[in-house]
Amino acid sequence: MAAHLADCTTLLELAVPAGLKRGQPGSQEFKDGIRDALENVKSLYLNNGLLTNSPTEHAGYDPSGQFVMTVRDGAFHLVK
Repeated sequence: MAAHLADCTTLLELAVPAGLKRGQPGSQEFKDGIRDALENVKSLYLNNGLLTNSPTEHAGYDPSGQFVMTVRDGAFHLVK
């Protein structure tokens, strides 16, 4: 669960500033800015995989974006 929360936080850190550039919180412009920012995420590494969204693809994860990590010497490492 913590990984999902961390991923959501990362996405909000990207989307909220874009929304604020378009309008005040709660306005349609703000909501549109957040939506557009989230729909245009490309190749963002998150805890649950590599995320690429589009206006028609909101799940964003496909098999090519999956990876496995391991902990070695107290740090995460990509398993190749």
